[in-house]
Amino acid sequence: MYCKNCGQYNSDEKEYCTKCGEKLNTVNIDEPTEDLNVNGEQAKKINWKLYLVYIFIGILIIGICIIGYNIFTLLKERQNQETVQQTQNIAADNKTNTSNLPVTDANDSETYYEEPTKNNSNSKSINSSSSSSSTSTNNTDNSFSYSSGIHSYGIYKGDLDWYDAVEMARSKGGYLAHIDSEEEYNTILNRIREERNAGLEVAEFYIGAKRDDSSNYKWVDKYGNVMGSPINNKLGNWFFYDGEPSFYDSDSDTSEDVLIIMHITADGSDYYSGNDVNNDILSIRPNLSGKIGYIVEYE
Repeated sequence: MYCKNCGQYNSDEKEYCTKCGEKLNTVNIDEPTEDLNVNGEQAKKINWKLYLVYIFIGILIIGICIIGYNIFTLLKERQNQETVQQTQNIAADNKTNTSNLPVTDANDSETYYEEPTKNNSNSKSINSSSSSSSTSTNNTDNSFSYSSGIHSYGIYKGDLDWYDAVEMARSKGGYLAHIDSEEEYNTILNRIREERNAGLEVAEFYIGAKRDDSSNYKWVDKYGNVMGSPINNKLGNWFFYDGEPSFYDSDSDTSEDVLIIMHITADGSDYYSGNDVNNDILSIRPNLSGKIGYIVEYE
């Protein structure tokens, strides 16, 4: 072994250096002390370089994260601005097209839709007092007239019986709708579907037809008095549901005396059809509360 004091080589059994007398280290090494010290210094230098590399990599990762976060925040803010702009544009478009949107009547909170009047009608004048029913109101209008064709239609919602619907229609400046052709019927159905898409939920709509003392359904004037000739056959299969009008509801054991347009949803169906019902639907089917409506026709 080598003496750590003078570097003299001594045999392993020596306890003290034969040159300087220094006590020898018990650890056996093959290189001089000076070389060991040099190697230790080099190792320390190598470790410090590694630390610097680690520090640099850490700083680089942190920098990349900060840059990435800033980019993400910028893109998110830009997306929010675009969303706000789109919302404002949609609101502006809706504001300029209010004539084609559902309107809320502030007086009775009923939703309705009105289509601009089309000038393709043929005027008809009918004396309503000549065929009034005993169940009608006593008010009559001998000069009541209407023009067949496609007009403006108000789609209203309200838990009313048929007679109340007649009164509401007249108070709004119209009358319960008459349907003089399949074209007009389809036009009304399109208005109903538009209202439904806008959120209106109505299962059955009263229209302006009532049965006289026999089994004949006729249109009524603005007071609810029957007038004109029977319409049972005129309406036909394009209007009536299969087997209707039946004039009687066996489930509730009640007579049926007015016409409606009903929404058919049984067995996954989704369409509208005509039917006759009792003039007070809710008294027989209270589960329809909130889903009763009526259609007002405007000349």
